[in-house]
Amino acid sequence: ETLRILSRIPSEVSVDILEALSNFHHPANLSEGKRHLLLTKLRGKVLHPFFKRHDVPEANLYELRLSHGSPLDCSYSSLQKTMSRETTTEIGVELEKILTEISKHLQEPGSHRIILGTTTDELILDPLLDRISMLIRYFSTQQNGFFEIRTRSHDLQHLLDLPHARKTMLT
Repeated sequence: ETLRILSRIPSEVSVDILEALSNFHHPANLSEGKRHLLLTKLRGKVLHPFFKRHDVPEANLYELRLSHGSPLDCSYSSLQKTMSRETTTEIGVELEKILTEISKHLQEPGSHRIILGTTTDELILDPLLDRISMLIRYFSTQQNGFFEIRTRSHDLQHLLDLPHARKTMLT
């Protein structure tokens, strides 16, 4: 997956390969941090209970966390709050692990709504990652799974003709 993503990066963009994440020093300020993307292994689970209020998880509502941070440069964005400790957008690249965890979760009884875009606007990163269309196709085949994509992007055209089987919402 990492090689596929690297192959999509324009040749004029500088790429550094680090042996360990501990070798990366996060830029001191947010503006400089937005010039970096970290492609990393996923840390922990990708599905998390979704809390509309701080102490009450919503039944059968989960957030899909594939990345952390935001490449957006808007002071009003709630996504800026996700960058309180680290200034760089970090992208988990283990697609197989992502699909395995979602598949295992959807085997549980009941319908499940899974939200993408609460901690990072994944659609902004999709020209590089090309994961959204794959996830839409995946959810179109699931009996009890619904996929919600939250975005501020207006570049949705490439998603509109995908076979979604009424299992995907764009908000």
